[in-house]
Amino acid sequence: MKNKFIRIEITLSDTGQPIVEIKSENLNVIESQIFTYISNEQVECALPHHDFTDTANFSKKNKGVLVHRDKQKVKISNDPFCTIPLYYFKTSEKIIITSEPYDFNTLGDADIDQAGLWESILFGSCLWNRTLFKGLFQLPSASELIVTDEGLSLERYWDFNVEEDSSLKNEKNLIEALDSKLTDIFTNLPEKPYLMGISGGLDSRLSAAYLHKANKAHLVKTFTYCSTKQSLDYQLAKKVCHHYGLKEPSLHILNEASYRSQLNFLSKYTCGQIGIQHSHICSVLESNFKPRTDTQISNYFSDALFGFDCSGNKHISMGSDSLTRTLNSTDGLSMDIRCEIEADISNIFSGFNPDANYSSLNEYKYVTERNQKFHMNLAFQQSRFMDTCLPYANSGLLEFMMSVPLPLRKHKKVLDLLFESGAVKGFEIADISSRHFIAGNEFSNQGIQSLIKKFDFKLQNTLSALIAKVTQGKMIYPNKYHTESHVNMLHKFSGELKVACDSLYQAGIFNEEQQKTLSTIPVKSGGVSERFQVLSLISLLQ
Repeated sequence: MKNKFIRIEITLSDTGQPIVEIKSENLNVIESQIFTYISNEQVECALPHHDFTDTANFSKKNKGVLVHRDKQKVKISNDPFCTIPLYYFKTSEKIIITSEPYDFNTLGDADIDQAGLWESILFGSCLWNRTLFKGLFQLPSASELIVTDEGLSLERYWDFNVEEDSSLKNEKNLIEALDSKLTDIFTNLPEKPYLMGISGGLDSRLSAAYLHKANKAHLVKTFTYCSTKQSLDYQLAKKVCHHYGLKEPSLHILNEASYRSQLNFLSKYTCGQIGIQHSHICSVLESNFKPRTDTQISNYFSDALFGFDCSGNKHISMGSDSLTRTLNSTDGLSMDIRCEIEADISNIFSGFNPDANYSSLNEYKYVTERNQKFHMNLAFQQSRFMDTCLPYANSGLLEFMMSVPLPLRKHKKVLDLLFESGAVKGFEIADISSRHFIAGNEFSNQGIQSLIKKFDFKLQNTLSALIAKVTQGKMIYPNKYHTESHVNMLHKFSGELKVACDSLYQAGIFNEEQQKTLSTIPVKSGGVSERFQVLSLISLLQ
């Protein structure tokens, strides 16, 4: 694993002029007299001039962290994707901004932020700038942290609001413009060896198609993972690779060891915000690709771009978002904790313009908050094992896609149009897996075949749940619709889960009902993620 980090230490001198020391390792750095730019990808940009004031525009267009120093202040800006996750805290002498949240723990015993702990359990990550610990904060997307002799201030330099482009209602114009952008992105990938995770889903097909179009398919090795060889993901992945001229994917079977291998790693490096149920690519990269001379092509952020969470019509009312609904349905939280979480939710939507081209608050949250805290953070952790490029984390592509009329973005319809247009080599798959939409909507075809698939899907999932329950996770049913068998794997951690819940109960964080509920293995997948989050958090709290 690479030792990869950025650490910025700011000391306020007696004169009020900040003294800045920047340390980094295995990141790309460009420096000028008053600017420092750090990126996790190859740096190919010119730094702003010394009198340049629009640092927000630079940070918006370039993936990385920009540090701007002058006599009165220091400004640290990240990109809209948080490609380098940043945390910040104050000591008695300095202000520390770092990619390594565990730096905070070197100060001594850290107090748990119970609102942050519950946010992580309920939502899969802490919201806005909150973390698991009091005094430790994270930088939200498209934000700048300003340090002066008066203290710290946090501002968002871009609110992600984009107007609809009515010219894109013409499907021909839309497809031509989108094809041009994607062709440029994949054509400009350097000629070198790559590795890419692949399935039969739309995102994988899209990358495979443009690698084929850019004549780079021969450079790419592929892999896929699943809990049984019967998984549709594996079968479809092989078909996609064959169709687009990529090497057949290597198969990695998920088991208890693949989950356990990342338990302490993900907890430490993400401050408990990413549970081990999401550790598979890290496990694959760590265990199976040595020496790591290739560069991983990550398809992360494509879901946010192309409309996974777009309903196609406007449905916007405050309080209708999934964060608020989940909070309102959770019992046993104190009023203080509930109010703190509500404030964080409010901060996420504070810059939202109802007239912007989003179908719902959930879509806005998915584009501006969830992907950064989950997918992009995970991509950075994966880059510790193998250099990683993110073709879809592109601000120009982001603004373009957010301007596409909602009906054309609905459930990735735009990608169906792209394949159907002939802009890239088309490929139809009539089946689905549980991990993704294959044809825009699950079981979208009408007729008797659709009914048979729906019945089969429900039957297979019922059998999976029943066998996992009866055998206490020891036997995995070969369900073709499952990629991961999370319930089975959670059974392997049942003893540790009970100890973790007991510990949180004794600490006064869980009440008796929460302790009892969260220490029980659910029959189906609902509630599994929350329990894996508890397992991932507890190692930081002991």
